[in-house]
Amino acid sequence: MKPIDKLLKKWQRNLKLLDWDISVEIKDDPEYEELEVAVGSEKGDTSGFNCVTGDRNHSKIYLKKSCSNHELFLVHELVHILLNPLDDVSVSMVEYIPSEDAKKIIDTQRNDALEKTNWSITREIGEHTSELQSHLNLVC
Repeated sequence: MKPIDKLLKKWQRNLKLLDWDISVEIKDDPEYEELEVAVGSEKGDTSGFNCVTGDRNHSKIYLKKSCSNHELFLVHELVHILLNPLDDVSVSMVEYIPSEDAKKIIDTQRNDALEKTNWSITREIGEHTSELQSHLNLVC
């Protein structure tokens, strides 16, 4: 088992995501950037992203090879999976907004709030986990 797969299993256990089928893959930067565009990631400087199908059948996390700390970004992406049910509800609520302009503004605000919440949770986890403590100031 690769080291990144061991980290995935560790954090799936810690975050109670064992019932999810999740895999992780480290990609070279050019390959990663192609994937990032394919899944619609809006930020070109991210070090990780995931593709969640909305069910527990299979989720995939991609991490950038040049990322400064794969474990920290792995935890961050797993928190996205934890928050997925809430995200699904908020996305469905945005769909009821009749104005396309208002929908875009609210969806951007929703995404920003989700990302801030995710990093707050990731930081809190990191502050209580010695392996992540030294890396928190680098990216959070």
